[in-house]
Amino acid sequence: MPKQQAKKCIVCGSYSEEGLLCFKHKTAAKSLTEGYKYWKEAFNISFNEYLKEVRKRSETGTWVKEIIDYVIASNDFNILLETC
Repeated sequence: MPKQQAKKCIVCGSYSEEGLLCFKHKTAAKSLTEGYKYWKEAFNISFNEYLKEVRKRSETGTWVKEIIDYVIASNDFNILLETC
């Protein structure tokens, strides 16, 4: 019987219990996705604009910035929806 490979986070390569993201990046992705509805209502901006605005804020955490960097670099915005 073949050994099952450990799953790795597509952002950082850390162990991922399930799915494409580790716990910290999955939590960050969920927070980022949930925050968009408030930004969209308040500022009427696109998701891409939202990501860029959140990315440049000093109070944005490292994990969220890593998710944003991955999404923008890979142009895979669906990863946020699929993992949350």
